[in-house]
Amino acid sequence: AEREVVADGRSYLLRILPFTPMVDGPMEFVITVIDIEELKQANARASEMADFYGTVLSDIDEYILRWRADTGEITYCNDAYGDLLHMPADKVIGTNISDHFDREEDRQYRKELKALKPGELVTQRKRQTLEDGQEVYREGSIRAIGDNSGKVAELQSTSRNATNEIKYLEALEGLLETSQTPDNAHDEAISAFLAAGCKYFALEHGMLKRADGKRFMLEAYCGPAPDAFRTGRMTNAPDNLCAHVVKSKKPLFEHDLFNSKFSDHPAVTQQSCAAYIGAPIYKDGQVYGSVCFFQLEAPRLDAFSTPEVGFILLLSRWLGYKIERQDQLAALRRSETELQRIFNHVPARIWYKDDKNTILRLNETAAASMNVSVAEATGASTYDLFPEMARKYHDDDLNALESAEAKLGIVEQYTPASGEHGWVTTDKVPFEEADGTRNVLVISTDISDLKKQELELLQLNRDLEQANEGLRQFAYVASHDLQEPLRKIRQFSELLEETYTAQLDEDGRYFLDVVSSSAARMSSLIRDLLSFSKAAHQELETEDVDLSATLEDVKNQVQLLLSETGATLKIGKLPTISADPTMVEQLFTNLISNAMKYARAGQQPVIQIRSKTRAKAYDITIKDNGMGIEPEFLDKIFDPFTRLHSEHGLKGTGIGLAICKSVCERHGWGLTVDSEPNVGTTFLISISK
Repeated sequence: AEREVVADGRSYLLRILPFTPMVDGPMEFVITVIDIEELKQANARASEMADFYGTVLSDIDEYILRWRADTGEITYCNDAYGDLLHMPADKVIGTNISDHFDREEDRQYRKELKALKPGELVTQRKRQTLEDGQEVYREGSIRAIGDNSGKVAELQSTSRNATNEIKYLEALEGLLETSQTPDNAHDEAISAFLAAGCKYFALEHGMLKRADGKRFMLEAYCGPAPDAFRTGRMTNAPDNLCAHVVKSKKPLFEHDLFNSKFSDHPAVTQQSCAAYIGAPIYKDGQVYGSVCFFQLEAPRLDAFSTPEVGFILLLSRWLGYKIERQDQLAALRRSETELQRIFNHVPARIWYKDDKNTILRLNETAAASMNVSVAEATGASTYDLFPEMARKYHDDDLNALESAEAKLGIVEQYTPASGEHGWVTTDKVPFEEADGTRNVLVISTDISDLKKQELELLQLNRDLEQANEGLRQFAYVASHDLQEPLRKIRQFSELLEETYTAQLDEDGRYFLDVVSSSAARMSSLIRDLLSFSKAAHQELETEDVDLSATLEDVKNQVQLLLSETGATLKIGKLPTISADPTMVEQLFTNLISNAMKYARAGQQPVIQIRSKTRAKAYDITIKDNGMGIEPEFLDKIFDPFTRLHSEHGLKGTGIGLAICKSVCERHGWGLTVDSEPNVGTTFLISISK
């Protein structure tokens, strides 16, 4: 028999063993006393530690499960794992591990776990569907536990609930994938964003609403009730929780609206909105509207987590970016359409080509010149469209690209596919893109009509030159051949007048006087015609001409006329110009003589010659105080044979001012006149520097 006794505060084990030393002898006893105080203390500490670790394992969030390696019988389960399975932990103990995996997963894990040695572990990420249909994700490890023989006796799984993290990552991956949706699939991208939000928040309905004053327009919807929530529908702001989001410019999230400060909101009382999460959408720095997710009737079981709030903010930013991007693309398309419209209506032919002579872009004018459409020409090679001239065009392109300088005003002939030749003037401007691609902009203007006119003009000029040459020869011959009979007429008239005047009556003397004056006038007219012909056709021999010196020479030549008329000639400081000196002398001689010829009766003629310097020209004025010219005749005085004052008995052929005009035109100068009757006339010569 054994009994525990306490003596002097210590515990002892008293063991009494009976025995019989002799047959039929009396029974004797052996009493053994063992000090078990330290053993009891050790057992107490062990029990305390077991209770402590048991409490710790029961309270931690990690899932701990232990089972036999050979049979799969669960030998330990902490409370957290029991809660996951919605079972008490002691009810889990004794069940088989395969009951908590589907057959495929069980088969997969058995293969991996059989290969483990004591102390080794494998990591795992497991998706588990619970009896209520909820999906959870666990991350952790399974470690092999050996026995004294070195064999694997048990397996212990330690894992944690990673459902929120993994769903968040999956949702982010979904956002990233959706963000790469092509720009031409805007509506599909918005729908995908809303679907991702519904899945992540586990809420039935998702909406994108645009704020329009005090109302909201539903632009996109995701959920089971598209008829009840039709896109394009307008709702009043007070009826929307979105109005609160837009006004506050902050996210709103309530997992149980029935028990929140929004319990009396129309969205809750009238529409039975039970759970809601939403955030404002910004476009171009301004609140555009909101994105929200909600469910009706039943609140959400769990409050919205920090990652979920972060997700709705991230989603709202993505949507804002997509909406901005769509507006930018729409503006770009409008601009592109307008640019293309302008591009197509430019009369010039425009090509944009690469360095291989492939047409990247062109306008309708260019396409029409090739008898093809824009679509047919885009991407085509000019070797196919201009087989005869493509090599030259390509070489010109490469020349511009290699020199990196624009080649302007290239005049060339072209032969389109129609076979009809034409002429163009072409500008080629090289471009090098950021990636090193070299392209060239070709702007070509059809000058076929101009070229034709140019050729016709050249022919006309040749014909005119031949005609002018004939006229020059005729004028020279006429002036010389006509002078001889005129001289004889004048000589014989003088002889008749000297010899037979006394024998002639008054009529005879009048007739003789008419013959003499007509011959003299005809001689003067021929000389002026010759001067006019020379002024119009004689080759210019330009040199530096000092106008002050020239005017002194002219003054000496007309000195007799100045004396006869009593005229005063005032000459200011004049510049030195480049001109034909003979023609310049004739110009000023005619103008000064004209001023004295048309002096007013009883008025001493005063002629003033002045110069004014401008930036690019000299203005020379010849001003008199003579008869002046009526305004209606100012545009005629430079025409040949124009005589405006013949009724005053003034002699002249009407060629002098025509010669002046011709001299100025030959030099490229301007000659104008300003006059007032009975006041005087001013001629202005504008001489380019």
